[in-house]
Amino acid sequence: LLFGCKRWLYLYQDCKSDHPCIGTTHCCPGKWEDTTGFNMPFNFHLGIGQLYHGNNCNVDSIYAFVQNYFTVHLPGSSFTIEDPQTQTFRITMNIEKWFESPHIFDFNQWGNAIMQNQQAMQMVRENGWDVFSAIPLK
Repeated sequence: LLFGCKRWLYLYQDCKSDHPCIGTTHCCPGKWEDTTGFNMPFNFHLGIGQLYHGNNCNVDSIYAFVQNYFTVHLPGSSFTIEDPQTQTFRITMNIEKWFESPHIFDFNQWGNAIMQNQQAMQMVRENGWDVFSAIPLK
């Protein structure tokens, strides 16, 4: 899987040592190139958000927790089965969609560590509405 989400985002799932882009700034597995040319790691996840008093990210200043999970409805995944029938699906995650809609997520704006940034995690959560798809396998 190879994708580029805007000019600043590069990710290669399978970038072997003999890949033609090794040694360039455009091929660093699990990293993105910032505006200064540095390769930064993706520290990108959704988890339980924490709200802090003031600008202090100290555990003693936490006053609330935010659940960042969401429900996904997979188009084309409705089915009915009875015992002992089975149904097999391929569930696909379109990684680029985490960064595209309804919000453009720019790592140069939000940084690469959103764990303590509930506003950034909320944006990503809202982008998750169409990330997954399911295809029944027959």
